[in-house]
Amino acid sequence: MKKNFFPLICIPLLFTPCVYAVDLGHGFSLKGFGTAGMVANTDDQADYVANHAFQNYGAGRSDQVTYQVDTRFGMQMDWQALDRLSFTAQAITKQYEDKTWEPRLEWGYAKVKLLDNVDVRAGQIRPAIYMLSDYLDINYANPWVRPPSDFYSAASITHMTGIDFLWRPKTGPVTWLVQPYFGESNVKLVGGSNLDAENIAGINLTANYQDFTFRFGFVNYVLTLHSNDFDTTLIPALQGLCLTIDPVACQAISDFGLKNAESSFGSIGVTWDNGDYFITSEAGRRNSTSRTVSALTSWYISGGARFNEFTPYVTFSSSKSEDNTVYTSGSVYTNQIITALLANGGQNQSTFTLGVRYDFYENFALKFQWDRIDTQTRGGQAGTGKGLFINPTTEFGNSPNTVDLLSTSIDFVF
Repeated sequence: MKKNFFPLICIPLLFTPCVYAVDLGHGFSLKGFGTAGMVANTDDQADYVANHAFQNYGAGRSDQVTYQVDTRFGMQMDWQALDRLSFTAQAITKQYEDKTWEPRLEWGYAKVKLLDNVDVRAGQIRPAIYMLSDYLDINYANPWVRPPSDFYSAASITHMTGIDFLWRPKTGPVTWLVQPYFGESNVKLVGGSNLDAENIAGINLTANYQDFTFRFGFVNYVLTLHSNDFDTTLIPALQGLCLTIDPVACQAISDFGLKNAESSFGSIGVTWDNGDYFITSEAGRRNSTSRTVSALTSWYISGGARFNEFTPYVTFSSSKSEDNTVYTSGSVYTNQIITALLANGGQNQSTFTLGVRYDFYENFALKFQWDRIDTQTRGGQAGTGKGLFINPTTEFGNSPNTVDLLSTSIDFVF
């Protein structure tokens, strides 16, 4: 049975129309989606989370088996107010950075159809940083239990207040999506920090040709981090050294501070899907003028086959920080502060995944997945071996690790 996952979900950016929606009358429609997931971690020395910037509780050290990593529920309301004017609001409940599960508004925008193939959206939207940006929370749309974390945790902007344009031209057999976007964002991170992203300017360019989808994306933004660790500990310590014994600390404040740091993330992707088999891959590069935001290269490749209701798949992914881990330019005190900061940013790991999806009922999918995650230290330095895990013990952070995860989920849409 030929079955593509992505067109089954009502996603504003897809080229296919919405399939599932409850018509409420007077132009209103309602859609819902959710995931009930469980993750078991064989290692009790650190917590596995889907995204280390937004989740502070996971599987492993806190609880070897937990539902909190992948479980989420969402509702989307659309109102077709006029022929060329519509409004969308989407709320999701999941584990947030403060451990709460209160529903939050993820999308809230107005869309105007300027031309038959040109739309403009304004309000709170998700910037199209990745190929799967618009349905990262809708796991039913994806073959896996979760999108590859090594790649999809590289950029921390989950939503923005701004505007984007959706232009869908055709050139012969090729259907395009040209999507520039502009805005600003304030993101809450674990530990009570806030990340401001200003002057967001990006482009998402997608081309569909027969069974192939090609995608290029690039976004540039200016980051400022509001964090107690920076504002009350790191910066004052370096300022004290700067004014007393170490002029190099003055330059370190500029190099490692996260205030008005110009940053970027660029990526490419390709998918081949003929209905029976699929192969998809993305690769990206993160850069910043602040050395606290490490230069990062990440990628994944995944493939699978569909046998009636069953879809086995295999994935390999990797995340690698490319900055130095030892700072030696200043006094012993400055070097210790900066080296500890660099060690805390270590993100080197790779993941091998085997899984199967079972579409056991209309709009429902059961998934099982095994992940083997290998973390690596950066140059053998202590504290850099935790990869993307959180709450690590000292032993876990000081050495390479191999961790096995077992995950299962039920995904649904309505």
